[in-house]
Parts: sequence; C-alpha cells; structure tokens
Amino acid sequence: MEMSISGRRAHLSRLLDAHVRSIEEAPKMLDIPAASSLDKVDWSEVIKLGNEFSKQGTMAGILWNGEAPDIMALEENMGVYCNILHGFLLFCHGSTVGAGPTLHASISASVKQVVECSIVLLREAVCYHGSHDHVKRLSIPQLAGTVWEACDALKKHRNNKLHCSSVSHDSGSSFCEGYPLGNGGT
Repeated sequence: MEMSISGRRAHLSRLLDAHVRSIEEAPKMLDIPAASSLDKVDWSEVIKLGNEFSKQGTMAGILWNGEAPDIMALEENMGVYCNILHGFLLFCHGSTVGAGPTLHASISASVKQVVECSIVLLREAVCYHGSHDHVKRLSIPQLAGTVWEACDALKKHRNNKLHCSSVSHDSGSSFCEGYPLGNGGT
C-alpha cells in the first residue's frame, strides 16, 4: 500500500524532526571551547570534512534537479547528511582546543551558519516533496548552494590562523589584526 503525498511528507517531516532535534543540541557544545585535556583536531581535517559535507549538500540539491525524488532517496540522503553533519560538528568542536575567544567565536559562528543552512535545506526538501510547483522545487538546488558557501567560508579560518602566526613570528608582535595572540587570537 503506497502512502499519499501528504502521508509521505508527514513521514519525512517526523524523520527530519528527529534529526533536527539531535542536530540542534550539538552546536550548543560550541558555546565554549573544547577542554584542553582533549586531543586537538587539526583545522585541515575540519576543512576536509567540510568539503565532504558540502558534497552531500550538493547531492541533496541534485536530487531535486528535475523531477521530485522518491521518498527512499530523500530518507537516505537525509540520514547520510545528518550523520556527516554530526561528525563535522564534533570535528569543529575538537578544533577549538586551545582557541582564544576571538577565534573560538569566529569558528562557532561559521559552524552555526552551516547548521542553519543545512536545516533550511532539509526542511524545504521535505516541504516541497510531492509538490508540482516547479519554481519551488528549483529553490532546493539554490539552498544546497548556500550550504556549499557556508562550508567554503570555513576555509578563511585556517588562513587567518596562519596569518596570525606569521605576524607573530615576523614582527615579534603579540597582536593579530588587533587581537592579542596569547589569549584571543589563536
């Protein structure tokens, strides 16, 4: 027995709500830097996982390029997407070991942007499932693009950190763009 469009949408909505509840809890751990007793995750690893996550967001957009995807494809994509997002959040948290308040706040804000864009993408995908409105369905690939942009913005943190290190070593200065390196710039 096949579900109606509204039944499929309700099923996807319940599934997404469960994922979103767990995802929305994870960024709260970014409110404070990871404990110094933890192993630090190298920022290059965060970038690599961000790239993989971005690819999964692209896959979500591709699912909507043309005809609406079937429910099984959406469920699978949603599950994989949310699992990668959880791993990404843990890596980001691990990268804040030893981070000063300025770098930590910057990383946290960028990561929360990735989460927000992701939730909007998934909610819209569920909302438009079964819709015959071609214009609405075409917004899904655009939302996938916002996830890609948010992930791409993470790369600037690595460059800022390298810039801060070079300022410190080259000039003997303890400041990076106006922030003390010892407690706030790394």
